[in-house]
Amino acid sequence: PECFLIVLLIDERPEEVTDMQRSVKGEVVSSTFDEPASRHVAVAEMVIEKAKRLVEHGRDVVILLDSITR
Repeated sequence: PECFLIVLLIDERPEEVTDMQRSVKGEVVSSTFDEPASRHVAVAEMVIEKAKRLVEHGRDVVILLDSITR
């Protein structure tokens, strides 16, 4: 089945975010290293909520999460 891809980048360098946006066929959502931890959490929660809404509408969703342990 066709999936909706969301790439969630937490605590990344801006150039890594740009590279991912250029190379991934999906939605890239990010919170860069210069933002506070509260922003990282808010962005992650936003992506989870978006994925839930898409699933409620019958879509298959894949979330790829990078750098959560930094």
